[in-house]
Amino acid sequence: MTDPRHQVLGAYPALGSPLTQRETEVAYAIARGLSRGEVGSELGISTTTVAKHLTLIFRRLGVSSQIEMMIALGLVVTPSTERVGLIAVLAGLRERLTAAAALVGELVDDIDTAGLQLADMTDEVTPEPGEIAPL
Repeated sequence: MTDPRHQVLGAYPALGSPLTQRETEVAYAIARGLSRGEVGSELGISTTTVAKHLTLIFRRLGVSSQIEMMIALGLVVTPSTERVGLIAVLAGLRERLTAAAALVGELVDDIDTAGLQLADMTDEVTPEPGEIAPL
């Protein structure tokens, strides 16, 4: 599975902000969770240039952190729908497996009880040496 941080977003929607195209690309890459080094590699620029873009972005938006930048640009990072769906499926399976394990436990208890009852019945009909077994 491809790391979602490295997926190409395609065309960037208009953000209604004073950012240049390159600053917008940097902001989107940071919002996807890439490190400054990864952003630089992806965009073909140095880590220093990424830092300079971030400084300009922060100044233009009046923010002081990457989180504030993402909020200001409406770039809220959420798990993908596929991941959320997978988590829900796994949670459902866990509940079903827990319920199945409880049923298996009950069945084992029932089998143990039946086995003890059978042993008791067998003791009642097992003849002593020299006795004739009842029919």
